Amino acid sequence: MEKVAGLDVGVKHSTLCVVGRDGRSIKTVCRHRTTTEPLAIGEWLVAQGVGQVGLEAGAQSAWLARELEKRGLEVTVMETRRQHAFGSYSKIKTDDRDARLIGEALATGLYSRVHVRSAWSQEVRALLGARLQLKRQVQQSRQFVRGQLRAIGIELGRVSGKKWLSATEAAVAERGGILGLTLGAVLSSCKALAEQVGLLDKEIRRLVRQDAACRRMMTAPGAGLYSSLALRASLDDAERFQRSAEVGPYLGLTPARWQSGEMDRRGGITKQGDGLVRAYLYEAAVSLLERQKRDCPLRRWGLQQQARLGKRRTRVAVVRKLAVLMHKLWRSGQPFDWKRGMEETQIH
Repeated sequence: MEKVAGLDVGVKHSTLCVVGRDGRSIKTVCRHRTTTEPLAIGEWLVAQGVGQVGLEAGAQSAWLARELEKRGLEVTVMETRRQHAFGSYSKIKTDDRDARLIGEALATGLYSRVHVRSAWSQEVRALLGARLQLKRQVQQSRQFVRGQLRAIGIELGRVSGKKWLSATEAAVAERGGILGLTLGAVLSSCKALAEQVGLLDKEIRRLVRQDAACRRMMTAPGAGLYSSLALRASLDDAERFQRSAEVGPYLGLTPARWQSGEMDRRGGITKQGDGLVRAYLYEAAVSLLERQKRDCPLRRWGLQQQARLGKRRTRVAVVRKLAVLMHKLWRSGQPFDWKRGMEETQIH
């Protein structure tokens, strides 16, 4: 009898269920509940003679998968939505049942495998997410200060960066009182956050300089530090995609579709995958279409589509082509060739 295990992961404790497949029949062999520690989980599975374990994708799945693989186990991380649909026929939900269903899905092959990111990719994604979080906090602080000053008749005008900070500090110092103390505290936190953003930006520049794939992707028209590093961390391994055209659907950059009988509807993009990567690629597309002066086929194509599709839809279309192009450059090991252009192979 071939035995596999399903692992339902919890924050402190996890549930394991070993199922056996003998021909067409599947039956539960044993269950176990233990702490969410790779050592405890791995030792119990080895003691049961199980070499293959499945678990749903989640916050702890990448860490557990890497640690269990170090202990000689074959780990399969499953796509959560399909696994939920696999067990949605019943209104009963327990940890034991979830672990059993994961084991049955693994034994029958009724699952979609999820790529487990490398530790480097996960850390870089955390770095980019932290930078975005700090940038948002800085922006919120500035908007709060602007609003409070506008309420007492002080309008700073269209200034930004260090000029905005100098003008705001002067206005707050002149005001004094309770409001001056309040806004002074917000400005101090705003400056501290901006300093931390600068430190993260310095680390991002260092990572891009050291990574050959990022440097190659930056040769694409419109691509920059953040879009290249974000795409590199999200895809993790260029060989995951045999065709570069598969990158578009993976990042949620293809239209949604609902077809049944005579009905066939197409909607906006699916927006599956990493939203941060889409955001950085969208900025790259805007830069390509509106700020870049050097001519290239992708820019000409985008400008031609604007009259028919409008700016927003055209930018999204350029984002998809740019993601495909950057992945192609990554796999090929060659920088973008401005002289050859992209008509034949690079953007289609």
